[in-house]
Amino acid sequence: MSFFNPGPSNISPETFKRVIRPKLYSRGFSSLELNKVDMIFSGDVNESNSSQRGLDSRELEERINWMNANKHEHGIPDEKIKILKSTLEEYVK
Repeated sequence: MSFFNPGPSNISPETFKRVIRPKLYSRGFSSLELNKVDMIFSGDVNESNSSQRGLDSRELEERINWMNANKHEHGIPDEKIKILKSTLEEYVK
């Protein structure tokens, strides 16, 4: 990492709670859908190891792939999965 290339950044638990959730709500997610998103991503966002805490791009891709393959588990429609992915990608660099 350097000043000009800060390296990858993770979505912190605070950002997820205070920025991502409201943004998803404003983009049409219901409270139930937001709770399901929380459950799906909570293990990555809230990792106990502080150096790994937060959602990184690899974890994001893994969770989105899981959501696409397991729609019967969460019931979130394709269009909202796309919105979720694009919203999270705004914050993962």
